[in-house]
Amino acid sequence: SLVDTGIRGIRSVVHSLRPSRLDDLGLLPALRSLITEFTERSGLAVTLEAPGTVAALSKDAELALFRALQEALSNVARHAEAKSIAVSIRQDRGTLTLTVQDDGRGLPEGITPATIERPGHMGITGMRERIGALGGTVTVEAPAGDGVRIRVAVPLAGAGSTTKE
Repeated sequence: SLVDTGIRGIRSVVHSLRPSRLDDLGLLPALRSLITEFTERSGLAVTLEAPGTVAALSKDAELALFRALQEALSNVARHAEAKSIAVSIRQDRGTLTLTVQDDGRGLPEGITPATIERPGHMGITGMRERIGALGGTVTVEAPAGDGVRIRVAVPLAGAGSTTKE
């Protein structure tokens, strides 16, 4: 019984480091799977607008984008009081951009996109560090009365011309 529990714990840790669905399915199907799973758990309506394929990315870039979407969805569920979320993935001019827009209440009073990184709230900070290490950027916008928009941009330089579903 202890060995079984230990093995389950190890599998959980390994899965959390790099979800197998990224390797098994590829980036876009893994993101679709994450959205489906999130929708079932949260009850929030999530739409996804994405091309059929995207340029091949490094394993680090795929993981960073997967984690960025995971964190953005989690933040909406925890803080936004939203009813719906729109996710889009666009590829142009050497950049892959992931945008997550919710229809929630926006940022709490006294918090701005510039001050969103604060003690005890490491999600956006971690996202910026992972994406920044790839030469990308994370932008947080809070248009008045229009929820919060997180835009994650990763350069495609050196990704090659192979496409992935």
